[in-house]
Amino acid sequence: MSHSIILALILVFSWFKNFLPKSSTKESGGTLLAITFLILLFRYLGLLQFPELAAYDLLFFLRPPEPRDERIVIVVWDEEQIQMTGEETMSDRTLSSLIKKIREQKPRYIGLDLYRDVRVTSPLLSDEQNQKAYNELQEVFSSTPNLVGIEKVIPPIAKTSKLLEKQEKTTAADLISDSDNGRIRRGYLYPLENKQGDPAGIPSLGIDLGYRYLAEEGFEAEKIENNALCIFNPHTGAEITLEPLKPLDGSYLRDEEGLEILINWRKGNSPFTIVSASKVVEGIVPPSIFTNKIVLIGNTAISSADRHKLPLNRWVKPQPQWTYGVEIHAQIASSIISAALDGRPLIKTIPEWIEIGLIIFTVGLIALIAQKYRPINPLKLFWLTTSVALVVIFGLGGLAYVAFTEGYWITIVPSFLGSITTPIVICLTIYISKIKQSNQDFKQLIQDLNHSLQNSLRSIQENAEMAHSISQALSQTENLTQTIAQLEEQLGESPFSLLEEYLDDLQIQVSELNKQRENSQQYFSLAYLGKELFQRESTPFNDFVHTTVQRKIIVKQSRYKLTVELQEDYNSDIEEINIDRDSITSVIDNLLDNACHAIRTKMDENPNHLGLISIQTRKKPKRIELSIQDNGIGIANSIISQIFRPFKTFKAKNQGQGLGLSIVQATINRHQGNIRVETEKGQGSKFIVTLPTK
Repeated sequence: MSHSIILALILVFSWFKNFLPKSSTKESGGTLLAITFLILLFRYLGLLQFPELAAYDLLFFLRPPEPRDERIVIVVWDEEQIQMTGEETMSDRTLSSLIKKIREQKPRYIGLDLYRDVRVTSPLLSDEQNQKAYNELQEVFSSTPNLVGIEKVIPPIAKTSKLLEKQEKTTAADLISDSDNGRIRRGYLYPLENKQGDPAGIPSLGIDLGYRYLAEEGFEAEKIENNALCIFNPHTGAEITLEPLKPLDGSYLRDEEGLEILINWRKGNSPFTIVSASKVVEGIVPPSIFTNKIVLIGNTAISSADRHKLPLNRWVKPQPQWTYGVEIHAQIASSIISAALDGRPLIKTIPEWIEIGLIIFTVGLIALIAQKYRPINPLKLFWLTTSVALVVIFGLGGLAYVAFTEGYWITIVPSFLGSITTPIVICLTIYISKIKQSNQDFKQLIQDLNHSLQNSLRSIQENAEMAHSISQALSQTENLTQTIAQLEEQLGESPFSLLEEYLDDLQIQVSELNKQRENSQQYFSLAYLGKELFQRESTPFNDFVHTTVQRKIIVKQSRYKLTVELQEDYNSDIEEINIDRDSITSVIDNLLDNACHAIRTKMDENPNHLGLISIQTRKKPKRIELSIQDNGIGIANSIISQIFRPFKTFKAKNQGQGLGLSIVQATINRHQGNIRVETEKGQGSKFIVTLPTK
């Protein structure tokens, strides 16, 4: 894999992690890199080449049919004529007569897609007559300047007529087939090249005929960089560039010998006019059918070995199995001529970095969406990401088709593969991560509950023993008044007051245990069970917040033994919004609890400090904001990024599980909102909750 690809993967990981929380970068970014790397590895090992070529063929199938190219006529020697004459290929006499009949109509060029390096006799003629026919054919070759023949230059080699070779009127008939059942998608510019990679030898038949035709239209050719051939018309400004394929262009990995281009196959039931050689010889064809046209002569008999499969053959039902070599050379010539004269595009590939970018985009997009909606149930996340993948696949398919109509081949199979595998892999990764995190959280919860229960039960036991002692002392005496006086002197206060204090402490401890139980249950329900806990209903938001704050603040002041000034400022423009009342009540309760704890901590340091809590609502475009601000101890900058993580408590020892803010964030996320904090150490904190209005 090239250094540019490795650099691209590093850059995309750097880009991707900017969109994720630090805790998720390793998991999601690692998944993105792994999927992208594996897809690229499969591609460069050639494992995706067959489906990529099948997709390429499908693009031809989906493209609408095109009109016949009237500039090219094919004269064929088919099975019927073989049966009639007994000649497996045209004899010298038949070919000589055929060429004479064709040149009478003054065609622009004649391409002979037949090897004529030896004499071809007719079983109907004597040896002397066959020799005479051979000599006559050589005279026809010599006297037909616009005739070109063929030879095969890639082993096994087949030669052409020595006369045509001497007159430099030969071209290459070699065709290049792909490994998927020998299908032909490329054509040679030059089948051979020298050690420097420059073209050598003779051009292919279709290329030569196409250029000769354009030359008579005023076009000129100029070799440019990378052995590309620019064919341009200095008078009209029209030009095309025949740019040879390079390694890794499209889905091609190997650099075979020769300079190749992709053939833009003309689709249709009859791309060219086809007539039988016998009708031409008999003179029963239209008198101007060949005039000013390219005429190709070839063998289309079923017994011919010159049969091939094309992209056009693949998806058509019923499937035409074979296309003959003479038709392929006609397609190549037509591709060049129609590109220069009609604006019909040549098939080109896009740069490799764009193809890699498409893979990264599709995989990255699905990974980002999976990360954004990570808190939801893994099965729902899978269906969501799968739906996105289907949209991406159809989008890429549409992009590939539109690009193909403009002459660009985009290999989208790697992106398809990324779209299909990413939902599976990333959802499975998240699911496994959640299981691991759930196990870790359960361990942490058990440890936390163990410590909390030990301390709470110890305090409950001590208070209960003291209350029991006082109660027993009072119940076992006859002179209650005297006993109360003695206990009051001994304890320093009224035993009834002390008993009430112990019972209050018991109530607080029991309330704290119950709160820890509720927080634990709520956290695991939100984080792991995937239940639809919320029952949203239309709620007058300001009234709801005011009522909740007034009810909760009394409990908080009693718990933390403080008195705070409460300031409320509600925006009158806020109307009803859809919320789950129980869960938002829990949010307000947790935020008020944090505020009172922060104020209590500051009062412990400065007994003269006066606590203040401000409640405010504001209306924003398509959302509302609820802020709860205190003038407590504030939060240190070093821990701000961790305050919403579960089991991360920064209160004094044994004063909380560290689940409150985690529950708040999960609840707000489930409402499609967000929460942030503004704080200054020693000055207080402001938690701002944003909720959508719809």
